[in-house]
Amino acid sequence: RRKRFLLEARSAARLSHPAIAQVYDVDEHEGTIFIAMELVEGKTIGDLIQNRELDLLGAIDVALQVASGLAKAHAAGIVHRDIKPENVLFDRFGGVKLVDFGLAKLSGDDGALQLTRTDQAMGTLRYMAPEQLERPREVDHRADLFSLGVIFYEMLTGHVPAGVVEPPSRIAGVDAGIDDVVLSALEREPGRRPQSAADIERQLK
Repeated sequence: RRKRFLLEARSAARLSHPAIAQVYDVDEHEGTIFIAMELVEGKTIGDLIQNRELDLLGAIDVALQVASGLAKAHAAGIVHRDIKPENVLFDRFGGVKLVDFGLAKLSGDDGALQLTRTDQAMGTLRYMAPEQLERPREVDHRADLFSLGVIFYEMLTGHVPAGVVEPPSRIAGVDAGIDDVVLSALEREPGRRPQSAADIERQLK
């Protein structure tokens, strides 16, 4: 647990991006390790979904910010692996902040990779990509893109996709042009999804 906590702190501290909550320091006091991080005063995306506070443009804006933050993390070799509404905060100024890199998988060569238990499924079930359950050793950044697709679908429709996924435009009455973006991110096979968070950014724009 100590090693994983340090991994979370060091993973997040490597990142500097408007859509990622900034970690300022990691230290230890009387045997307890702690993280000093940016205070985000606001709601989670889960709160906004529950209260139906997001329209189409609001959902697109959130998805764009999350995709931008993920692009930064992935470029640094970090796969979050637990993207879910509770880990996406919405601050008072309309900005999105990704938090909780505790399950992060590092793709670098710094030795931390072995601490992430790549042989076990990690994440939150409703938002996990199929390969996180079926082939955890093969998980890469495209698992985060699947999770973003789940959140985006939930922001639009009010529920997570399950079984045969109905296009969000049919449920929410939004423009059908959004269907391709959402459904491509929800493809079961990673190779059929957008191959980078930057691809999703471009689609949304």
